Amino acid sequence: MRCVCWVVCTLLSILILPSVAVSAQCDLRKVAELPVVMHGARRLRPVVAATIDGVDANLIFDSGGALDMLFQASTPRLRLHPQAPPPGFQMRSFGQTVQAQVTRAGHMAFGGIEVAPADFVVTDGFVGEGIDGLLGQAAMANYDVEFDLADGVIRLFAPVGCESSNLAYWAGPQRVSVVELEPFREAARPFGPVKVNGVLLRALFDSGTPDTDLTAVSAGRAGVSPGGPGVRDAGTTGGVGPGGLKNWQGPFSSLVIGDETIPDLILNFTEKPNASADLIIGADYFVTHRILISKSQSKLYSTPVGEGGLAAQPKTPRDPGSQ
Repeated sequence: MRCVCWVVCTLLSILILPSVAVSAQCDLRKVAELPVVMHGARRLRPVVAATIDGVDANLIFDSGGALDMLFQASTPRLRLHPQAPPPGFQMRSFGQTVQAQVTRAGHMAFGGIEVAPADFVVTDGFVGEGIDGLLGQAAMANYDVEFDLADGVIRLFAPVGCESSNLAYWAGPQRVSVVELEPFREAARPFGPVKVNGVLLRALFDSGTPDTDLTAVSAGRAGVSPGGPGVRDAGTTGGVGPGGLKNWQGPFSSLVIGDETIPDLILNFTEKPNASADLIIGADYFVTHRILISKSQSKLYSTPVGEGGLAAQPKTPRDPGSQ
């Protein structure tokens, strides 16, 4: 899920865990290991446990979100009091402006990481019972993040001396796919190039969105449009903000991510105005791969997990609020 345009300043206190062996030069220092529970009808929402001012909270781990977010319905239980945002604040989802407030907690903790103070955007969104909000790039700070969702864990690393190392330490002889991401800046999100039906597109790698999803314009560039062969009406969709955006599903011959080609997919595409990316690589990709998003190198490393992969993921029913 996506939101932008708010400066967040936090103090992070961390406990360094044992390093992961990569090479004699590379010290991949583990900062946190977060147990993950997959929520939603198709188990495509990675949720981690946190505390906010000492109160338990369940937050989606959202690599595609710039900021940390809470849903309005959870703020009374968390004893927080949302207020109007500062001048110039703007939040967007699906390329549309979202009405939002802001709030500050004295302290947030997750996986041994402590954030004090902790700033949140507050929206009226709802993505499922028991989910209080999202952890975005503000909480991830400058960590490299490994998604090992098949084993139910997300790991955060602070690498030292790893500039030229292959950080897919788990892969052994398995072939590793590498995507050269756009350079990271503070609170930046992981954007990188992919190809759909041979057409080069800009993708956002977003664990907070269940389904891999193109804009309708980008799908058209790849040769798939409403009314075309195999394309069906998939109703409307929405995220944390405005809903009611027209959605379709259609067949695509290939999706190339790094060195991996995924053939014969059924993908969603949506009428999204002013989107920041041509497509979202969603949690349906994250659950079928082991992934490390390296801010230190501006690279994404991935290896497939199990059989079938993204192409085998069912596309209906969609989770409420999926993007």
